[in-house]
Amino acid sequence: MPDLTTAPPIFVSGVIRSGTSWLGRLLATSANTVYFHEPFNPHSRWNAAFPVPNQYLYLDETNGELYEDLLRGLVTLNPIFRSQKWMPELVSNRQQKLRAALAHLDPALPITPIIKDPTAVFSSEWLVNCCGARPVFILRHPIYIVQSLLKLD
Repeated sequence: MPDLTTAPPIFVSGVIRSGTSWLGRLLATSANTVYFHEPFNPHSRWNAAFPVPNQYLYLDETNGELYEDLLRGLVTLNPIFRSQKWMPELVSNRQQKLRAALAHLDPALPITPIIKDPTAVFSSEWLVNCCGARPVFILRHPIYIVQSLLKLD
């Protein structure tokens, strides 16, 4: 990857089914942004760059040191793929996606990573301290969350 200048990332989180994906994608339509969909979710494709052992892992100053280099790699658009052994085609796919996204951006301007992940809501303080993330949280009335979940069956 070329040497790029990145702005502090925007971290979109909140309650599940509250619109975090919609807001993350909306923010990513802005000029010079790169969107990372749920890297803290072990079932997500971006988990290859940020392999967490379980969903809703709470990262703070006591355990976050293990993940600092991975997070910095992600937000500087140089992801570290330590887990290449378990799924090389997924790692290749993520690298291609990132290269394709960067090809459409202006390298003379800072690039803003957009990290959208409701599963990392409890790690938001660590994200702010570790990489200067700018958090955005979405809340939704519980009845609408239940209604949304019922629609999904």
